[in-house]
Amino acid sequence: VLRGMNEVANEEKYTLLLSSGNTEEERLDRIKTMVFGKQVDGLIFLYSKINDKIIHFLKEINFPFVVIGTPSIKAVNSVDNDNEDMSYEVTSQIIKQGGKKIAFVGGEKSLNFIELRYEGYRKALEEHGIEVDQSLVFNEFQFLSNVGYQLVEKLLELPELDGVVIADQLVARGIRSGWETAGKEPIPMATFKAYESYKSREKYELFMDINAQKLGNSALSMLLDIITFKHAENNTQRYIQEIVEAELVL
Repeated sequence: VLRGMNEVANEEKYTLLLSSGNTEEERLDRIKTMVFGKQVDGLIFLYSKINDKIIHFLKEINFPFVVIGTPSIKAVNSVDNDNEDMSYEVTSQIIKQGGKKIAFVGGEKSLNFIELRYEGYRKALEEHGIEVDQSLVFNEFQFLSNVGYQLVEKLLELPELDGVVIADQLVARGIRSGWETAGKEPIPMATFKAYESYKSREKYELFMDINAQKLGNSALSMLLDIITFKHAENNTQRYIQEIVEAELVL
């Protein structure tokens, strides 16, 4: 994503400033410092949360921003994949390979993409006549490789498990590593690829390439258009929701 943003920034002679924080309050304080200190012309968020205080603040002061993700409120400029459709597609692919007892490994449910990817998983199961079993759904953990590795212990307790849909790439890496360490027979595991983290594609059973560089490219291009549009005379408020195509890789 950052590579795509940097491409556009270089072309348009802009500089990128990265900011983060451990809590929402800390992030909000830093955003206020940047905005009121006129350190930035606009903001891009690399996540989308339900009821995000920062988004509400920026809307109140009418400051230019773009969200990479699907916001819970519609009147926001955003760029994203179709997370529900992607998850539906990879889950359906596992079912085509014979999967009937498929786990879903999500993450923080306050993040919109986790809910959307779960919804795609659920729809695929139901449309193929498979009942959704909540004992196969895992949520509320951080997106870390070691978390995925630790989750393998719980996955191994599930009898007849024959597939896993994993919402985050880092968690998927940990699960794959833990599964191999346990010496278990491979089962179809699907994830969503945001960046290169493996030396070979064979490490994945299957994945959706979310076209992360295009997401970053489109987000910054959109933000620069918004900044230009804001300073134009007689402008009317408008919102853009752009969907970037993903690709299923088998």
